[in-house]
Amino acid sequence: AKHLADDNQEALRVVYQQAMERKMETDIVKQAQVVVEREQVIAQTYSNIEQATKRNDLALLQKALQTSIQLGLSDKHIDAANQLREVLQAQEDEIAKVVAAASVLEKKIISSGELKEPDVGSLQTTLDAAKSSGKIAAELLEGGPLARKEIVNAEESVRKGVQQLVVQKELR
Repeated sequence: AKHLADDNQEALRVVYQQAMERKMETDIVKQAQVVVEREQVIAQTYSNIEQATKRNDLALLQKALQTSIQLGLSDKHIDAANQLREVLQAQEDEIAKVVAAASVLEKKIISSGELKEPDVGSLQTTLDAAKSSGKIAAELLEGGPLARKEIVNAEESVRKGVQQLVVQKELR
């Protein structure tokens, strides 16, 4: 009870661990458990924010921000994470447009019909617009250190489409 009252987190963690080793299940141990686990969840939340920021990972960032709301956390790190979430959401919206256009082209490539230049051009235009929007970080583009598979796959679809157009032309 002493460490609960004086707010010494490290001492509380040690005493709580000793209580767990002795399989103690008193009310005071349960109170200590809540405090210790809350501190662990807070630490994990900040770690998740840091990792999500490094990897531009919207899903992990949203999970961490949801936890921060549940814990009632509010500081400059949470504010920065909220701002980053807006940026990453815009990025994901651009990537979703590329994925949709790539899906259309892929279906046309494997279909029995003839592929046309505008089919390939549509995806290329969407890719170019996404790249020039400034909403997708350069490191996520093809060749970047964190290249997103969706972007790489779309670039490959353009290359396959161009190759197919060349073959179709040669067969005429």
